[in-house]
Amino acid sequence: MPTATFYNLPAEKKAAIIASAEHEFSQYNFYDASINRIIKSAGIPRGSFYMYFENKEDLFFYLLAKVRNKLFIQLAPLIVKRRNDILGFYLELYDIVVEQIFSSRHKEFLLGVFINMNAMTLRHLMDFVVNNKEAPNEKPIIAAQKYFVQLRALNDEESLCVIEFLRDALLSGIVTVCMNEMSVTEMRRNLELKTQLLAKLL
Repeated sequence: MPTATFYNLPAEKKAAIIASAEHEFSQYNFYDASINRIIKSAGIPRGSFYMYFENKEDLFFYLLAKVRNKLFIQLAPLIVKRRNDILGFYLELYDIVVEQIFSSRHKEFLLGVFINMNAMTLRHLMDFVVNNKEAPNEKPIIAAQKYFVQLRALNDEESLCVIEFLRDALLSGIVTVCMNEMSVTEMRRNLELKTQLLAKLL
């Protein structure tokens, strides 16, 4: 996360750095994004950048954290609402994420993250998203079994397969929509069909 030096910057300077970084990550995946282009666009010396952030990854996840934290606020009530329906949870999560992407003032950045995503970026992103600060040693699979009724009757391996299927379908659907290969409504219907098929097995 950013240093105290960054947070103490004038609002206009912080906004310029954030805008430059979001633009860079909207055009390039994480690994191809350039600190040099970011600092040139923001008008800051390279040395100053490292007074604000540890490295490029620190900056990237700071930008994502603002979006993730907003999403997490909606997750707790959604889990309570859908604790008897893990399939409905993932469908509603799709609705929330897509709405957040396309209505956010960070739309360009978020679209870029998904459109430019590769396998390594996805791994970093998933580790970041599922990190539970309240229970850092709790495995996501155990947490999911605790929350969702349908998973309690399954063993760890079976539960993991269900979660991976739903997660991969969700991410693939979001990427497809971001790339304009399918409309939001068409993808929603596609995900509904997938969850209906999975429901027959649970």
